[in-house]
Amino acid sequence: MASVQLYVYDLSQGMARQLSMGLTGRQIDGIWHTSVVAFDMEVFFGQGIHITAPGQSHHGTPVEKVDMGETFIPQEVFLDADKYHLLDNNCNTFTNDVCQFLTGRTIPAHITGLPSEFMNTVLGQSLRPMIDSMFMPQNIPDRTASQLSAAPAPVQNRVAPHTGNTGSTLQYPSTSSSLDQLIANNKAVAVMFTSATCPPCRVIAPEYESMIADISSGDHKVVGAKVDVGTAMGIGQSYNVRVTPTFMFFHDGRKLSEFKGADRRQLQSEIEFLVYTAYPPHPHLRQTHLRLIAELPTKPILFAKHGDLIRITGKVKDLLAKNPEAAKIIEDTHGILVSEDQTSTSTPHASHLAILARWSAILDEALSSVPSTDQFPILDLVRLVLLRPSGYTYYGQHPDKLLAFFSAAAETDMSKPSVLMTLRIAANIFANPSLQSRFITAEHSSERSVMTSLVVKYLLSSDGQIRQTASSIAYNMATWVAQGRRRSGTSHVEDEDWQVELVSAVIGALGQEQEAEVVHRLVSTLCHFIYLSPIDPPSPLPELVQVLGLHGILDDKVKALSSQEQDRCLKLSRELQRLIE
Repeated sequence: MASVQLYVYDLSQGMARQLSMGLTGRQIDGIWHTSVVAFDMEVFFGQGIHITAPGQSHHGTPVEKVDMGETFIPQEVFLDADKYHLLDNNCNTFTNDVCQFLTGRTIPAHITGLPSEFMNTVLGQSLRPMIDSMFMPQNIPDRTASQLSAAPAPVQNRVAPHTGNTGSTLQYPSTSSSLDQLIANNKAVAVMFTSATCPPCRVIAPEYESMIADISSGDHKVVGAKVDVGTAMGIGQSYNVRVTPTFMFFHDGRKLSEFKGADRRQLQSEIEFLVYTAYPPHPHLRQTHLRLIAELPTKPILFAKHGDLIRITGKVKDLLAKNPEAAKIIEDTHGILVSEDQTSTSTPHASHLAILARWSAILDEALSSVPSTDQFPILDLVRLVLLRPSGYTYYGQHPDKLLAFFSAAAETDMSKPSVLMTLRIAANIFANPSLQSRFITAEHSSERSVMTSLVVKYLLSSDGQIRQTASSIAYNMATWVAQGRRRSGTSHVEDEDWQVELVSAVIGALGQEQEAEVVHRLVSTLCHFIYLSPIDPPSPLPELVQVLGLHGILDDKVKALSSQEQDRCLKLSRELQRLIE
């Protein structure tokens, strides 16, 4: 970031102020020459572009220094300005273009308007040769435009980089009717009016194209257009374009905003405002009182702790003692648990998958022969294996192995230890996205139906520990929905029927629940399901929870909890009540 100043000189050295009224019949305070000072350089136009140290040009001491603001444009400025002339396209036109390019601001109008005003006088016509010679000396010890053009890199490669998509998605309308139609037929349109002889246009154009491409690659479509007013003069006249670059932004066929100049920050801001207007963020995101809900973790609840692995595998060996191959395979499985880090994302070794294939075959046999009351250690080993890369990879390839556990628990009565361990296995499938997708996405509806039945059944268990574990699975399902909405926005595919079924079950369970920890998990589950739910078309969930009396249920739950427990649930429950209102 660098400051930008406008140095103003009087080429008449005060003579215009003294003599103009008597000679011309009008007061002219000075014959203004201007230069731009930035990056510790003074840049001005005169027989080409010149650069000197600030205040060291042949024009003497400036009569005024105007602060033009700050720029984020990089130091190297490439300007093709060899067609300027002092009293037509002059030094002030040049500095005006440069200031617009650097800061988006124009220089004072009394300076830019002076040359044509002065040339309308007899004195101006007579003094033109003298002024030309004063302004265009032949020997100036500084850098010229030709030296500038030999800089290490052209300006379009030195602009502060835009790191996003660089592919172009622009339209190039050539008539007013084609641009009119483009604006009328699209929700959000950005138009850049440019010209071939506009150096700032060449600098800002790549940034504009990149920003449009970035936005268009996401959920929010913004149509970008570029119009060369030099070749499509009718469009420039129709849209009242007087300078280039000019940017205009349209929403639903109406002009939203406009600005002139090559200010990258303003361009970014205007495009973001266009997107915000055309695609307003979800209303929940604008509600600052939903802080706790917005900050709820979206990581699943996993059951990763374990006791003595040797003791666990020893119990499994005892249960499978009749199978002579079991001991070796159980030892190998123990080796996988020890050697693989559950936080690793590396590809498992093929030998480990082979071990688990043999382990699974023995497991099938064991579960059919070992009484359900004694299956706890076997299921505990499966729970731990699922958290290792080999485990979730193997069961991702063979989900039917896990589905058998879940179906048995959902359809039959099992001992508490076996139910608990089966529910913990179900919770641990959320440790890996690929594995969880096999049990929760609409493409695998039969597997998801079993998982949902498992949760619904045990949310109403008479055992508090079982209800707490079942509520953990419900919470994990809700985090999967929340992650999808936050990651994909409006493109996230919602399965409303399944959500309605699960939310109804959670509210029913919440109405009966007395334990604070389970209440908190169920309330958190509902928060994830309802927060950022679709509004176009609207999700049925907000209306559903009102019909089911969630507001009153939350009041009853908070009142029933002890003062210490209330502090944890009260604020979250109040936010949920405001959310559904």
